[in-house]
Amino acid sequence: MAFADELLEQQSAGEAYLRDTVPFRNLVQNLQQEVDTVDESTQAAQEANERAKRRTARQQSRYGIGLTPVERQEQAKLAQIGGSANVAGAANFARRRDEAANFSRLSALSEIFTNERASALNALSTIGNIATQRKNAYTNERAKSANQAYGFLGSVGNKIGSALGSLI
Repeated sequence: MAFADELLEQQSAGEAYLRDTVPFRNLVQNLQQEVDTVDESTQAAQEANERAKRRTARQQSRYGIGLTPVERQEQAKLAQIGGSANVAGAANFARRRDEAANFSRLSALSEIFTNERASALNALSTIGNIATQRKNAYTNERAKSANQAYGFLGSVGNKIGSALGSLI
């Protein structure tokens, strides 16, 4: 009966361990995924450029602004330059932001694993100390037992010697 109780206790302890460590494991998995928003940022910048072109065209038609072919060409050229700068800036800012986020995640993971390693090493040290104490206790008890046995045999030998000595 005690064996079954011990098995049930170990099983419930294992289930509690798994239940308690699932959020931690999910956090570690999320931290291990690299942040990469460069594609999203460049896509958003390109969409912003298209919206700006549509807005400019809508305003020109609304207010009846007629541009000459040379003015339209210059406007398109400036829009191209501005759009390229917008996309490049968005990509650079996204890279910097991603680098900072990934470095922060790496630091968090490093701290978590350092703490876990320290905890595991402390547990191993404690287990080593307990094993040493058990071995020392065993050695001491064995020495006491040997001393008692030799003391008993010496006492028996002494009594036999005295008995023989009194006979002679």
